[in-house]
Amino acid sequence: MEHETNLISENLQYSEQINPKRSSEFEIEKSNQILKSLEKYLNNEKLLSASSLNTYITCPVKFYFKHIAQIKTLPKDNEFEIDALKFGNIFHSSMEKLYEPFIGKIIKKDDFKDIKKNIDIVVKNAVLKELSNSEKAAEEGINKITSNVIKKYIENFIALDIQYAPFKIVSLEHSIVYNGIFEIKVKNESKKIKILSIFDRVDFKNNRIRIIDYKTGNDDLSIRSIDELFDSNKIKNSKKAIFQMILYSIIYKRNNPSFSFEPLLLKTKTIKQDPNGNIKIANKKLDSNSVDVFDNFEINLKETLEELFNSQIPFSQTSNTNSCQYCDYSNICGKI
Repeated sequence: MEHETNLISENLQYSEQINPKRSSEFEIEKSNQILKSLEKYLNNEKLLSASSLNTYITCPVKFYFKHIAQIKTLPKDNEFEIDALKFGNIFHSSMEKLYEPFIGKIIKKDDFKDIKKNIDIVVKNAVLKELSNSEKAAEEGINKITSNVIKKYIENFIALDIQYAPFKIVSLEHSIVYNGIFEIKVKNESKKIKILSIFDRVDFKNNRIRIIDYKTGNDDLSIRSIDELFDSNKIKNSKKAIFQMILYSIIYKRNNPSFSFEPLLLKTKTIKQDPNGNIKIANKKLDSNSVDVFDNFEINLKETLEELFNSQIPFSQTSNTNSCQYCDYSNICGKI
């Protein structure tokens, strides 16, 4: 059954004919209204991020629904239950809160005694925030068990940090925002696109910078080639963290050209078995000297950005239906 959907965004109203049961593919042409919305990125009124770029690569139509039309999806989760998203939020905010007093300071082994004392209250407050401040929900069976799992993961990270201490906390998730400027061609004119990057943690020891991202999911630590990150038929959710960390590495290198660094993906589920978190591209460890990787990534990124802002290239559906299975917009798109 075909119906009309009026989509209201902050500044734009879209009216599109959408058939949720259509079997054929469709495209969304870049109308003047849509181009005006895209112009906000070119003027840096809005910023792209690793997440939004991954969305575009995975499915341009999804990018349109989410970032241009700004369709709000109904929450699938229970407001008072810790799902995967809330789990990640609780872990990240707890780690930031525990280490916050040490931003810009050297953290020593003895400092972790006080940090460990604060785990319970910090996790409790983070849980309450995610559960609409419901004390009852926070104490209920599965949520209580999940909270204890998060505490255990935090303890595992702290044990690793105790071994590594002393080291300096350079920045945490919300203390410093690093932006990267990428130059592209739009209608034969040079445009500078600003891409937002937020690092979970940057620390320093023995002239070595570590750019750390905490992962609570099943993220990959290696890929065969950069092409996997820009091909919608090859990209998977588990590879998106690598896309993010290569982008972050390029941005960090531009802001700090004289520093040696290594990006690390530290996974809560495997931190005890694999405490290093090194990322490998074609079996080579990613670090500040991975110039060929960075150059190849930038070439692909530039092509992707120029496609996004090309008025003649419509937003098209992905050809990889595996990406549709858990998509928030599958009922609108009708791809599967």
